Amino acid sequence: MILTSKRLTYSKFMEDDFQDYFDLVSKDEVMRYTTRKAYTLDQAKARFKKLLSLNQEFDEIGVFSVKIQETGDYIGVAKVTFIKDGEAEIGYSFLPKFWGMGYGTEATSRMVELAKSTSYVKRLMAIVDPEHKASIRILTKHGLILSKIGTYENLPAHFYRLEL
Repeated sequence: MILTSKRLTYSKFMEDDFQDYFDLVSKDEVMRYTTRKAYTLDQAKARFKKLLSLNQEFDEIGVFSVKIQETGDYIGVAKVTFIKDGEAEIGYSFLPKFWGMGYGTEATSRMVELAKSTSYVKRLMAIVDPEHKASIRILTKHGLILSKIGTYENLPAHFYRLEL
């Protein structure tokens, strides 16, 4: 399944996409707002295995490899993953050379649209580092509101929600 937005294409990660995924999550700069440090090869392999499992749960939603339509260049990850009781998590992460180009806004718009197109996702949530101001701006621009301040995996976190 391939989705598109104005400039991007989204396809569910497959086993042969591991190197692209590892190129993203092995960078401290990328991971500073999620885990605070890059994944090792073993950590990345374990997370990728979980990601592939998530992609089998639902046909419409999952974790997507994001590429630029015009060039086919891999830029990162976007996701809508089901949690429970009608709730799904939305998120994205991109390689640093693609930051500040509006891709986060574009991908978030597409993931919200995707979630709305399902019959089983009734609300979206996002977990964001409170210091990641750019992501907070993107979430609030798309109607997500701060619903909780706490921690996630022992790190400070703000939880945003959107009723669909």
